[in-house]
Parts: sequence; structure tokens; C-alpha cells
Amino acid sequence: MNLNIILAVFLIPFIISDLREKRIYSEALFLLFLLGLILQYITKFNSFFDILGGMITGIILLCFSMISHEKIGLGDSFIFIITGVWLGTINNLFILIISFFLAGFFGIIFCLIRKKDKSFQIPFVPFIFISLLVLIFLSKGG
Repeated sequence: MNLNIILAVFLIPFIISDLREKRIYSEALFLLFLLGLILQYITKFNSFFDILGGMITGIILLCFSMISHEKIGLGDSFIFIITGVWLGTINNLFILIISFFLAGFFGIIFCLIRKKDKSFQIPFVPFIFISLLVLIFLSKGG
């Protein structure tokens, strides 16, 4: 089974907690991080430097989260550190960019329809999940 599909399945509980509670549990994040490292060690799917680059993507996002007083949630940043372990640099950057576009588009539509101001918060993990599904679909050749 493809590591991307396994990751997508493991993201589902994070979607639920993000939607219901706007919270991502650190214990579960840590377990997903460890599982990713173990599977990468066993499968040799990505090189060490590809994994490191993918994690740095999430670490940079974590820095933005701290600087912006969590305009981007810490949990979302940690998710991208973990997806960096599972996906490597290029694929992690891909889902980051697609996630931002999807969330931005949804946010604009939501503001227009619901008359919300720009300070409202939307759960981000569902957009990460959708972006991962797009990656899976594109990597299978459609």
C-alpha cells in the first residue's frame, strides 16, 4: 500500500477533531510522526535529505505560526512537519500550496455568503486532506 494512502487514512481523526473542537492532539501527532519515521526507515521511500526538507517546510510554517500569534494554528504546522516525514520535500510543498489555495478560496466564499469578517477561523486539516487526495490522484496518473 502506498504511504500517501496510509497517511490519508491516519489524517481522518485529525479532520474530525479539527472540525469539532478546532484542536489537534499532540499525543496522536507524535505517534503519527514516529510511524512515519519507522515506515520511511523500512521502505526507504524517501531519502534522509528529502525527509529533512519536508520537515523543514513544516518548521518554517511553525515559525510563521508563532510570529503571527497562531493565525496559522500550531497543530496545522505540526501536521506539515509530519507530512514532510511521510511525503518528502516536493510533495509536502505541493500539498501546502494546494491547501492554502483551497482554504483561501473557501474563506472568501464563506465570508461572502455568511457575511463573516476576515478574522474568523476555519479548520485547516480538511484542506490538507483534500490536497493529499489530489496528490494521490495525480501520482496514480488520474
